[in-house]
Amino acid sequence: MNVNRIVEGLGSVIGCPVEPDVYSGQQKRYITYTYEDERPNMQGDNRTLADTAYIQINYFVPREYNYMADKHKIRDYLEQNGFKVTSIRSWMEDEATGFPNIRHLLFETNYTETRRKQG
Repeated sequence: MNVNRIVEGLGSVIGCPVEPDVYSGQQKRYITYTYEDERPNMQGDNRTLADTAYIQINYFVPREYNYMADKHKIRDYLEQNGFKVTSIRSWMEDEATGFPNIRHLLFETNYTETRRKQG
């Protein structure tokens, strides 16, 4: 399963770069995403009918940035595009992580997709 195009669409929704796994640019606001797990979800007729991918989406912003509107835009966009948002967490990074004064929002999501019939 590949939902990269959908996740990367967040860039136009909130106006920042979106990259898989690690961001290497210089922008102060950015999104990264990681496929945490992918597994069969539904079985029938002796085959897998659907798969679910569990994807973590991370939004990083400066401490002073008012992120609440973006948080809701991200959640709404994901839900409108077939994702289930199961958790949204937020915290401040610190010196120990190497990113002091950066707010980190984590969206835990999953996306289920029906497999195309083989043969």
